[in-house]
Order: sequence, then structure tokens, then C-alpha cells
Amino acid sequence: MPLSQNNKKKMEANGKIASAQENSILTELLQIPHFQTIRYFFYALLLTYINRDVIIFFTDTQPAFGLKMFFRGFENIHVSLILWIFMFISHIMVFVIFNLWARARREVSFIESIKRPWDLIALSLLIMYYMGCFYYVPIFSQHLRLAPIISTIIQLENLRLVMKGHSFIRYNVPKVIASDSDPNKSVELPKPSHILYFSFAPTLLYKDKYLRTETPDHRLLLNCCVDFLCTIWLLGFVTDDFIPKSHQDAGLTKIDWIKLALSIHDSFLLGLFVFLALFYAIYQCWLNITGELLRFGNREFYQAWWTSTDYGEFFRTWNTVVQDWLYLYIYKEFKDNITPNNKVIPKLMVLFISALAIESSKSQAKVMAEQQEVSVLKVKKVENKEEHRKNCINCGYQHLHRKNCINCGYQHLYGKCPAFRKTCAKCQKQNHFAKMCKTRVEKRAKVNEVKEEAALVEDEDELYIDSLYRTTTSAVYSINMQKDTMWIQKVQINNKIIDFKLDTGAEINVLPLDVLNSITGLTELTPSDISIIAYGSKDFKIKSKGIVKLMCQVKDISNLIRRNRVDLKSSRNSPSIKAGIHSEPSDDSGNESKMNDVSNTLATNDNTINTDQAAGLANNMNPDITVTEKTYVTRSGRTVKQPRSLGDYHLA
Repeated sequence: MPLSQNNKKKMEANGKIASAQENSILTELLQIPHFQTIRYFFYALLLTYINRDVIIFFTDTQPAFGLKMFFRGFENIHVSLILWIFMFISHIMVFVIFNLWARARREVSFIESIKRPWDLIALSLLIMYYMGCFYYVPIFSQHLRLAPIISTIIQLENLRLVMKGHSFIRYNVPKVIASDSDPNKSVELPKPSHILYFSFAPTLLYKDKYLRTETPDHRLLLNCCVDFLCTIWLLGFVTDDFIPKSHQDAGLTKIDWIKLALSIHDSFLLGLFVFLALFYAIYQCWLNITGELLRFGNREFYQAWWTSTDYGEFFRTWNTVVQDWLYLYIYKEFKDNITPNNKVIPKLMVLFISALAIESSKSQAKVMAEQQEVSVLKVKKVENKEEHRKNCINCGYQHLHRKNCINCGYQHLYGKCPAFRKTCAKCQKQNHFAKMCKTRVEKRAKVNEVKEEAALVEDEDELYIDSLYRTTTSAVYSINMQKDTMWIQKVQINNKIIDFKLDTGAEINVLPLDVLNSITGLTELTPSDISIIAYGSKDFKIKSKGIVKLMCQVKDISNLIRRNRVDLKSSRNSPSIKAGIHSEPSDDSGNESKMNDVSNTLATNDNTINTDQAAGLANNMNPDITVTEKTYVTRSGRTVKQPRSLGDYHLA
């Protein structure tokens, strides 16, 4: 299958394309002012997109400025660079092994019994190189989970290096074999500079020398760089606009043939624009950039394919870089050496090799499907759906953990653990909550589970509270400057009124020793070795003087319920705290109901007040006490309510 009619006769004459310094067609056409108008039109379209996103930027939303495709498509680009380095090293190894084979073959050319096995070994290595490139590179791309655009670029780069390597071998091997007939004739082997220049030159046909320009055209180089960046940026804007609108309802609604036809039509328009944009960016801009940097003379990367009247002519003219390689090393190879005077088989082989090269990148479609965040529902027929959901983890279904997660303690979607990247307040390590920390002696109990006070105090040597506040006066009911924002309740102990900072999250109640001494009629302290720790601050501990049981009387509360172990977090960035309080329900008679509280209270030497009493308001509350309907979402995903007067805290 010939590629370009101009080069066909040149190839058939001497087996290679004659060198001729030519510019690309669009390079010549863009010198005409009328064609420059088309170029300026696309510049205006790009500026329109940018201006639109600038206006959106000053609203509440954050525009992507056409970069969403690049952020998703170029993730882990550093990993792809490492993979490309290994690919390029393997490409250079073709040159190294060829030189070793050619020099060794020259030394043993007089011994036929050694020369033939040596040729077979070199041929085997070449076949292994081809198989490795087409098999292992897609495998590595899938294993490294490269982004879609990077995966496509890696596949095309792999194909380019293989085609260049084959051209290098096919050009130089016949010269080495032809020297066997004349042992005295020396063969000039390619130099490292030849293979390096050929590796980056905008051609797939190897030659020892290329026609080169004297100096690079800096103006053309700058124009190509600007056009390349602007074309890719405009492509990002268009794809960000078209793709979500055309496919946002895919799989979510019933198929409507009219909408399906419109979606296909929109896809045609998008595909046409993507084809034109990529053609201009790659074949006009990128190849001319590399051509100018390397002073490459022949710039006929394509011909006037837009004037083609049939698909065969379009196929031969739109990409002469690849088509010249297919003609010289596939079509002509079969026509001259394998199937002489038969044009059908060479044409079929060209189509087969082209299809094989395209299908080799199919493995990348799987990587794209795994990495892209799909916002549609996948409908599948599964014989046993329950068994499928139970065993499958990585498919399209959003499965729930059947058991509580060992990191957060709750059920959630796979891969959606709320403890991910969260820091434990107990051990300061990540990816788990404090209640599931392995360093704790005892796991936290569930909400509303009652624990006896004696066991709570006696079984643990260290108890946690939210914080201790130092008083500013000697008054027993003074709670420093934060009183207005705290949840305060007046509690009567032996006819002594004390302001309690209610805290349903602490494991123990705390009283300053001077406050305790001001209350008459109390029993003596029971000695204790318990230390008090502000949650999240292990280095700050307060030694307790002892334990005392207090009989408390609470005003304006007609009914109290038991609350235990509620996770709270200070809104002033203080760490999480715990609760372990037991309170008995009170009588309903009278305005002042007594709470027969047998909760344990620690006494300390510090002049502090943090007497936390775990109490919740139930059904028959005094009208003076109001409960807000504001809800809070915990770290585990639960939605709970909290009294409005608890202004200092929010559920975490």
C-alpha cells in the first residue's frame, strides 16, 4: 500500500526516500493573511472560554479553567517518566547489541558453523525485544495505575521506539551481511550520535545522514510552541464542556432514542474537534518544534488530506510519517521478498499490522475504567447478587462492610472509612479513631451503655477529661471568663450551690480541693492513685487527692436519663474527651427534684472547676430549658442532636 504518490517512485527506485528540504503545507499556508484569520478565530475562542471562567471565579463556584482533564490525565507523571527511561534504555540496547553482533560476526565470518548460530541468537534477542515491548509495557502501565492521558502517551511512545528500532535494524543489517562477499571491504557501523539523533528526529526511517537546515527559525519555533499550548488548552475547555453534558445521565435514566441520537451526534462533533486539534498540535506544532530544534530538513509530515475524495487517499496522506514506514517495511517487504508480484497480501498485512498496533493499547482502556471516577450506575445481570455483593470488593457496586470496621468501629462503604488520614488522639498515629486504638486497655462502649462507677474508677489508673479551667476568683462557683459560652448547671451539694460545667464526655468529675472543703457534712476522701489527663495531652497529668461520693440536687429538671460514652470535640480545637458517668433518675414530685447521684468525683489541689455531670434532658423538661433542633454529624457519619446551650462543643 503506497503512502504518498510523490514518494512512491523515489522509494521504488532506490529503496528509500530521497532527501528534500520541504516545509509543512500548513506552515506555507499560514504565511497567507487569509489563512491566518482562521488561526486568530481559535485564539478568540480560547479567550472567550478564559473570560467566562474568570467571571465564574468571582462567584461562589471555582472554575477549572480547562485544566480538569490535565489534572486527572497527568497524575503520577513522575512514575511515567521513570517508565519512559527504562523504555529508552531498552531502545538504546538495540544499538549496543547490534554493534556487538556486527563486530563479532566480522571476526568469525570465515567460520560458517559459528556464524549461523550467532545470527540466530541475535534474531532471537530482537524478537524477545519486540514481544517484551508489546507485552510488558502495557502490563507495567496497568500495574502502576497511570492516568489515562499518560497511559496513552506511554503506549504511543513505546510504539514509536519499536518502529524506530526496527528501521535501524532493517537499514544496517543488510550492509553487514553484504560485506561477507568481500572480507577486505570495511563496513561503517553507526555511531552513538547517529542513534541519539534518530531517536528524537521527527521521522521513523533511519539514515546515517539527514538533510539539515543551517540555522533554526526562531520565529517559527516560537509560533509552534504558542500554538501547541493554546490548542491543548482549548481542547481541555471543550472536553470539559461537552463530555459531562453529553453523558451525565448515562445509565441513570431510561433510554430515549431521541436523546441517544442527540448524544451520538454531539459525540461526532466532539470527536471531529478532537481529531483536528490533535492533528494540528502534534503533526503541525510538535513535529515542527522537534524539527527546528534538531534542524531537521524534511518537514513533509502530512499532505493535503483535506482534499481527499476517498478513504484510501485520506489514509495515505494524513500521516506520511507512519505511512512511509508501513510502505517501506511492510508493504514493500512482502511484495519484494515474501509474496513477489502479489499486491493483495501486502495490503492486507499493512492493515493487519496497523490494527495490531492499535489493539495493543486496549489494555489501557481497563486502566482508564478503573481510575476514572464514574458518576453513573452500572447495571449488570448477576445470577446470585447477594453472593456477588458479599464477595466482590472492587466492582462497580458500592458495598457496605458487613461488620464494624476495625479502624473506625462503624459500617461504611468500602474505601470510605471516616478514619482514613485521621490522627488518633491516644497514640497520635493515623488511620484509626481513639476508641479503636490498640494501645487502649478497653474499647469504648456504645452510646447509652451504663457502666458502674466503681468499676470505672478502680479498673483504670488514668482517666481522661476535656480540660481544666483555672478560676480567676476564690468563689466556688466562678468558672473563669468562658462561663457565658459554657453549658452550666447549678447543682446543690449539702445545701451548697455550685456551678457545674456539664460535660457528657469526661470519664470522671473534678472538684478543686478548696471547693470540696467548703462543703460541710462530707465523708472523708478515699485515697486513689488515679491521674487525670487532658485528652490528647499525655504529658500534662494531675494527681488526684482521692475519691468522694456526693449526693447532688439539681434544680429545674423534672426528669433525667442516663448517658454514657459520647464522643465530643471542643470547638476551640481541644482534643476529644470521654464520658463514664452514672446518674439515677429523680422523683417527679416538686419543683426541685433530687438526683441520687452516686457518681465518683475526684478532688485535686489545683484551683480549678471542671465538675462534669453526665445528664441528658428527657421527655418532661422544664419550659425554661430548651433543646435546639440543630444536628451535628460525627466523624463516624452519625447525625445527632445537642442542646443549644452547649455552645462550646460540637460533635466530632
